[in-house]
Amino acid sequence: MQRLGNSGRFVHVSARIPESRRQELVSEANRQGINFNALVNRVLNKYLEFDMLSEHEHSITLDRRIFSPILDRMTEEDMKNLGKRLGPRLTRETLEFFDVEFTLDGLVSRYLEPMGRYSGRFRFNSTSRGLGLKGVLEHDYGRKWSVFLAEYTSGIVKSILGTEPRIEVEDDLVKIRFDGSMGI
Repeated sequence: MQRLGNSGRFVHVSARIPESRRQELVSEANRQGINFNALVNRVLNKYLEFDMLSEHEHSITLDRRIFSPILDRMTEEDMKNLGKRLGPRLTRETLEFFDVEFTLDGLVSRYLEPMGRYSGRFRFNSTSRGLGLKGVLEHDYGRKWSVFLAEYTSGIVKSILGTEPRIEVEDDLVKIRFDGSMGI
């Protein structure tokens, strides 16, 4: 899957920003040990790959110390039902809004990869093998969150591609196997 925003060709762009913002960016680039241009590209990529999706989904950011106790009070069945109900609806609406093609490639490159990179909900890794794709959602929230992610992801795939992936749930890991007939 190709990362968004990397066409291989770069252009020079001039933009007017307040001096105070430029100084903040320079300071942050220095703190990270990268140059100003690399930081600006990182910020732009994050906005285009993730922030727009998050804004459309009306996502909120929760501190782990708030999220974990909420998750603890939910039953595994509650999480399963929530994932099943929300996954297909939220993701399909988001992909439709951004004119993302309803294929496995569109789902992975325009939703799962950016969410895995930036959201804190999970980390997403995938490998292609023969006619299929194997994806792994890793996180730090325990089995109930894995159950939620499994149902959420399964519902998304079924809604968009008309078939269910094979899913294996572990405490902090969800393994997903997509078949080659699923629109790769």
